[in-house]
Amino acid sequence: MIAAGIFLTANLSFSTDWSAFRRDNNRAGADTMVSFFSPINLKWTAVLNNGYTYSSPIVYGETVFIGSSEGKLLAFNRKTGVKGWEYIAKGTIHSTPAAGDGIVCFGCSDGYFYALNIIDGSLKWKYYIGNSINSSPVISDTYVYFGGSILCSP
Repeated sequence: MIAAGIFLTANLSFSTDWSAFRRDNNRAGADTMVSFFSPINLKWTAVLNNGYTYSSPIVYGETVFIGSSEGKLLAFNRKTGVKGWEYIAKGTIHSTPAAGDGIVCFGCSDGYFYALNIIDGSLKWKYYIGNSINSSPVISDTYVYFGGSILCSP
């Protein structure tokens, strides 16, 4: 069993959401408005059943999203760690999810790219490309961008 944990300081606040891999569409990887000089304390942990994770967690609003090797995308309350919902896909989730415009989306080893309702985790749409999707998506304006893995043979 693997536990995912969130470390927060008493006065930690984010200037913006960390809604995609490496924070934003520019892949900045840092939030210059956050100071980590005060002590860091463990606020909560979450056990991901028998699964583990390849993806990084993201924070969007008051929710932390993370994908698991069991094909689950999980949503946790950022402050309490209480699980809000989970969606079960048919493969492993390797990609870090992205969130925006009312959806949280991710690629899966089952060849589908999923977009879920950010509030309740219900499926809004999915798109089949035929091969595993391991890349982390980007949401920009009203578009979602992701890379696929296409194998060519002579």
